[in-house]
Amino acid sequence: GQRIVDCAHELRADYIVLGSHGHGALYDLIVGRTASHVLQHTSCPVVVVPQGPGRRAPRKVKPV
Repeated sequence: GQRIVDCAHELRADYIVLGSHGHGALYDLIVGRTASHVLQHTSCPVVVVPQGPGRRAPRKVKPV
């Protein structure tokens, strides 16, 4: 999340678009942890796009 905030600041971004897969506490369930961090720490508008119905977030695979 912080890298997104830093890059947006450096690039003088007009807005940020993030996807949300939602898991964790109730607020995180709605917007996701990364989106939550970005919303709290950036001054530009943030658009959070929810995961579509019937779509699953990709699994995180541990490197071998």
